[in-house]
Amino acid sequence: MSVELNPSGVACNIGCVYCYENPLRDAKNVNVPWDWEKVRAELDKHGQFSLHGGEPFLAPIDRIEKALEYGFKRHGATGAQTNGTLITEAHIDLFKRYNTHIGISCDGPERCSDARAAGTQEETRAATKKTTDIIERLHREGIQVSIITTLWRGNCHEDTFWMLCEWFERLDKLGLRWVNLHYLEVDSRQASKLRVDTPILIQRMKHLMGMERSFKNLRFENFKAYQNLLRGNTEGTNCVWHACDVMTTPAVQGINGQGELTNCNRTNKMGVDWKKADTSGIERQHALYNTPYNYGGCKGCRFFLMCKGECPGTGLDGDWRNRTEHCEVIMAIFEHYENMMIDLGQTPASLSPCRPKWEQEFFAGNRPTAAHGDAPHGDSKHGDAHGDHTDARVQAYAEVRREVR
Repeated sequence: MSVELNPSGVACNIGCVYCYENPLRDAKNVNVPWDWEKVRAELDKHGQFSLHGGEPFLAPIDRIEKALEYGFKRHGATGAQTNGTLITEAHIDLFKRYNTHIGISCDGPERCSDARAAGTQEETRAATKKTTDIIERLHREGIQVSIITTLWRGNCHEDTFWMLCEWFERLDKLGLRWVNLHYLEVDSRQASKLRVDTPILIQRMKHLMGMERSFKNLRFENFKAYQNLLRGNTEGTNCVWHACDVMTTPAVQGINGQGELTNCNRTNKMGVDWKKADTSGIERQHALYNTPYNYGGCKGCRFFLMCKGECPGTGLDGDWRNRTEHCEVIMAIFEHYENMMIDLGQTPASLSPCRPKWEQEFFAGNRPTAAHGDAPHGDSKHGDAHGDHTDARVQAYAEVRREVR
């Protein structure tokens, strides 16, 4: 479970064209008044947390320090997800003092990040340079850094993809460990113009698979997840593979400035930051499992047990009830690793004769999570966090692992 504290709401100093929080900004639902006592009372109910936004470092430095100090004293570590452009010497001092892991969103150098607009093209390029520079600076200072890179038309074009690849090679040589590749989420007409054509995106992903094999340090979190899921293992997989319930988003416990629990903002398509429902369910997965492909479902898909429709925030046509808009890409990558397993004499879970039985066990093993109250929702890792899913659903994978081996 990821606990995300929002010290400055969804306010941000740059305007990423494809940002999934834009509906909230368009609806003027940007900030919530800050009350530290209420925030701390809610944080007391949870484990380790990370600062999130928008851009969390728009918040006053004393607010940042209070939160990080609390997190360090209580849990021994803290985190933050940022675009990196506002990090100062004072922030770096806090990161060292409070053992803060920094996740930075960056789509690569120069033109690769032009969708992360900071004004004019010159201002945008300057902001991108600040981001790429701070990544290297933080690493030199001994601060743990991971990267989220969104693949979009601007960094997947034949004229720029080589720049992105060279950047990843540089990060590997520097000793950085983790990059999480995101497929562009289309939530607006503007974002739809940035989408990478599916055949090209598949080609780019396969190229990055090959690159990873030559790296000494850097790993793309995504590829390990695909392989583990085909072996019936959820270890090292993040929230998108864990049957997320749009009403409770178990992997993400957002905490706003009033200490209220909120859901993952990827699901807020209407510009409303909905509060969490009392119980979690798997209605979406039941519906997808029984709905034909032509109607936005997953019926008959051999990868359903691994994918479960993926993230509801990426549902076709912005509708969480549909399967993910990235279905074709995901299927192609599963097929790639499926063939690799076959070549090694292994039977992937997707091709096992036991798959229908495992699917039914998956549904039978699901139970609503504890009602909202003192106990935190959730069970699965989000974003760049690594670890195993702990919900009862995992039990359905135990037999898969035994037989796939």
